[in-house]
Amino acid sequence: MFYLFWITTLIICMALNALLSYKVNTIGGFYHLLLFLTGFIPLWNIIAMRSKNLVFDGLLYDTILLTSYSISMVIITKIHLNILHYMGMALIILGVIIFQFGGVK
Repeated sequence: MFYLFWITTLIICMALNALLSYKVNTIGGFYHLLLFLTGFIPLWNIIAMRSKNLVFDGLLYDTILLTSYSISMVIITKIHLNILHYMGMALIILGVIIFQFGGVK
């Protein structure tokens, strides 16, 4: 249940961060303060306190952080991805799966 909570919260926070970054670059103004304040959300501190497998949770956190921010920026800016982008995301997901199940000895 804890994974469901923090993964969902992280995706929402990164989507908000991507939206605010886009607004700062296009409009500026008040969005600078909002973007600055989103950095004070202590998600990793909460996750690390309750983690039973810190290495896996750290890898999962970084992977979700990277992919959710990237996908949010692609959706917001309406950039079209090519096959290399999709292959890169698939390799990231495959690496997390291999790492979790101990495929590399």
